[in-house]
Amino acid sequence: MENFVPEKYGELIVLGYNGVNGSAKSSCRSKFDLLKRHRPNGIAKADHYTVENSKRQAHSRARMCHSVMYTLNRGETVIVEYGPDERTDMFQIGRSSEPQIDFTVMDTWLGRSFLNSGLENAEKSPQSTISRYACRILVEREPPYLARVYAAGFDSCKNIFLGISLVLVCDRSCYKASCPCDQCWEEVDEIKQRASVRTFLVESCLFILNHLCHYLWPFDYSTTICSDLGARKEKATKWRKESFELDGLTTNGILILHPQLNVASRENGSDTSSPHRLFSGSHQFSWFEVSVDGDLYTLRPSRSSTQRGDKVDTVTNVLQDGTLIDLCGATLLYRTADGISNSPNLQELESVLNRLNAGRPQCPVNLNTLVIPKQKTLLPLAPERQPYVYLNCGHVQGYHSWGHSSDSLTHQCPICKTKSNDIVQLCMGMEPAFHLDSGVLDCAFIPCGHMASYRTVTYVAYFFFPMNLLGILVANIFTSRDE
Repeated sequence: MENFVPEKYGELIVLGYNGVNGSAKSSCRSKFDLLKRHRPNGIAKADHYTVENSKRQAHSRARMCHSVMYTLNRGETVIVEYGPDERTDMFQIGRSSEPQIDFTVMDTWLGRSFLNSGLENAEKSPQSTISRYACRILVEREPPYLARVYAAGFDSCKNIFLGISLVLVCDRSCYKASCPCDQCWEEVDEIKQRASVRTFLVESCLFILNHLCHYLWPFDYSTTICSDLGARKEKATKWRKESFELDGLTTNGILILHPQLNVASRENGSDTSSPHRLFSGSHQFSWFEVSVDGDLYTLRPSRSSTQRGDKVDTVTNVLQDGTLIDLCGATLLYRTADGISNSPNLQELESVLNRLNAGRPQCPVNLNTLVIPKQKTLLPLAPERQPYVYLNCGHVQGYHSWGHSSDSLTHQCPICKTKSNDIVQLCMGMEPAFHLDSGVLDCAFIPCGHMASYRTVTYVAYFFFPMNLLGILVANIFTSRDE
């Protein structure tokens, strides 16, 4: 096994990065390869039992195995244990940078800001809506390498906790200890009674919290004074299934969307029997929420609602080539190794772009040659040579001042005299995994201006993307800008 060469199961690509090198900045990777592990680390259900909450933590530490804890009330917790499964490999995804998380993902709009500005100070940005331990994927080690996604990942203690959580809030920081027991609530009450001015140093709060029963959420190290200390409860959505097994949902939910087959392929005259059938679908795309146990449900009334949707038995959590996974803040595209091999590569896309530029497209106003770039720049060196598209009519020209009105903030196209509220710089969509083919670049997305083939653009046009808690909608595969 010394010369072990890992086989590639597939890729996870974050929507909105347009081919950013996954290794360029380790803190903001845009893609992750799912490779066959040297030794399997998969897990499977092994046992379940009920314990008293006062003994839960000690019991968990003594067993040292992967487990999901469902707190039913303040008195008892059902623990579902998982044992090793040599038939599968497990990959965990989330916001945390802890070693058990294989793919650390930040919110797309935060990630784009980081890449554009190079700033690593998270103080200036709103709080992330992606869970630290968002989801896990189990891939079978033998062909056809089926991959299944499950909500929630395991923490550093190999636990997933679904129950009543104790949440302490002090100033701008939020500290969360997942513990429903009376002892912790009594301790919080005692702390508040001892506080004459209700002002505590952060170190004091951390000392208190470290004596609670479970782990803490990340906190804002820049906060030095806690002006207020409050406590509230959070209750995870959980239930008993018809099989009497327990299941649950994460706070903000993990959603998936599978590609549909046949209709688009017939419309484009392509062969539906081809192994590359990605994005060959009907126009009805439906999102479903995946549970901790891997079942699928219709969407909740709101992203963090405690009311679950209806169970869906006609769809499974098995990932297909082209499945989208929404983490509430970032959306991942799953591509199988077979699908990637049948997709255009970077060299093919660059060749298409080079052929287009070799045709020396000309601006009808400035009468100069336009050059379509691979990536957008905030301040182009020669804006008159950069192609810009009028969003209402679609005519492409170089940058010029003709027809621009500073009073009405509109741009009048000199060709058709149509007024547009904005003009956008065109550039190539350079992430190969997002393209269906390497056809002519005759279309572009609105309002970002990324160019792709007609087949790619028309497919994505039928998508709708769920919003995160902040109301931010990632509606384009190449950029974090809303469509």
